[in-house]
Amino acid sequence: MRIHVVIPFKGLKESKSRLADQISNTQRKQLVLAMLSDVISAVSSSKKVSNLVVITSDKLIEEIIPKNAILLLEEKPRGINQAIVEATEYSLEMNAEATLVIPADLPLITPRDIEEIISMAKSERTVILSPSLNGGTNILYRCPPNVIEPKFGKNSFQAHVEETRKKNIEPKIYRSPRVILDLDKVEDIKKFVRYGTHTKTFDAICKTELILSVTKSRRNPKMHQH
Repeated sequence: MRIHVVIPFKGLKESKSRLADQISNTQRKQLVLAMLSDVISAVSSSKKVSNLVVITSDKLIEEIIPKNAILLLEEKPRGINQAIVEATEYSLEMNAEATLVIPADLPLITPRDIEEIISMAKSERTVILSPSLNGGTNILYRCPPNVIEPKFGKNSFQAHVEETRKKNIEPKIYRSPRVILDLDKVEDIKKFVRYGTHTKTFDAICKTELILSVTKSRRNPKMHQH
């Protein structure tokens, strides 16, 4: 089966703006690039992926995109859902039979996760979802690629579930501690550093002031009690 992985990328300037008051713009951009690199590395190491498609309006990431991947450049950012629609249309033109949308901020995802998700697809009409901690969607697998419209945004996981059921398909759910964690806030980073020491993202965090607050909280167990 021809499966395209789609990574929509906001751009270095817009990504992870919630961390802007915690670290410098340069450090934030380096962190964003590191996360994207970790996701690309996992996808590139998966044997079940036919093509990687990265869609963005940011030309500055071109240098980290593998030569065998496809970079779709938007003239201007039009939102994640429109970007996914464009990448889906491109994938259909390239005869893709399924698409797997992975956000650019899942640095813990592994080739094994990707292969397990793809292995869950047993029928010609399949939707596989993975939730984020805050009710968002961290995985959207669609076979065929346009079987449902992307509904990323607030509470998108439930929106994707409802959209799938409208098509008389029961979505399959993939749950993994690696895939559920995206990095939006300092609290997410505190969780991430327990598991992600092998990643480029961890190396980038170590070069910022964020590592000081994370280290401090790890030394003080009381701060982890809820």
